[in-house]
Amino acid sequence: MSANKKTNIISNPFVFIGIISLIASLILSFVSESTRERVDSNKKLDIMKNVLLCRYLENYESYDQKLSIPSNIEKEYDKAIEQVLYYENGTLVSEELDFSKLEWKENKSDGSMYFFFKSNPDVKYLPLFRVKNDNGYIVPVSGKGLWSTLKGFLYVSKDLEQIKGISFYYHGETPGLGGEIDKPEVKKRYVNKSIDLSEKDVRVAEMVKTPSENNNFELKYISGATITSDGLNYFIKRDLSKYRDILLCESDSTKCKGVKK
Repeated sequence: MSANKKTNIISNPFVFIGIISLIASLILSFVSESTRERVDSNKKLDIMKNVLLCRYLENYESYDQKLSIPSNIEKEYDKAIEQVLYYENGTLVSEELDFSKLEWKENKSDGSMYFFFKSNPDVKYLPLFRVKNDNGYIVPVSGKGLWSTLKGFLYVSKDLEQIKGISFYYHGETPGLGGEIDKPEVKKRYVNKSIDLSEKDVRVAEMVKTPSENNNFELKYISGATITSDGLNYFIKRDLSKYRDILLCESDSTKCKGVKK
């Protein structure tokens, strides 16, 4: 090829743009592959941290700073939490599966989460976090607020009668309004509030504008965030209902009616 033809190719704007685009794509592909492991590791740590913040909500001030260090998160998680998987039909998973590779995906229509492994995406799971030393259970909760999906965890007591903690690792609610759910003092409104899983239509403490002092199924709304508060009421009940049979069986083996352990 003559030098003149080479010059024409380079000076052609379409060819030049194509070459630049190809180089940029190769660079982005390399960066994506080289950082994927770190991104996956950070996601895993964030899940672990928020499970622990849910577990320790009552002692939030003692654990918040401690759990800002990755090595502390892994150490405390191993000490405090046991991960188990159920199939969506309520059967306990007995085979060895790598929990860290479980995919967490959002159903965009209602904000609920579904869980699967890439190797077999048609099989759906329900992850459960047992709090060690017989201290209860933590389940994922998620759903629509005003502007976004809120994703987090709910901690219930061993006897399935009280909420012991709640945490959120993702949302896009308005700061100062629905975003107040980030504040420990707002989340602590849930602590020691009542739940009742004895009937299929489960009862869960709900946010109301004027809670009664004598009603442990009520807690105060987030000020100025009616839709976010209503959303929390709806999806916490929905997701706890999803885990009802599993939790009853976990808490008391004589109640394993719809669950195969």
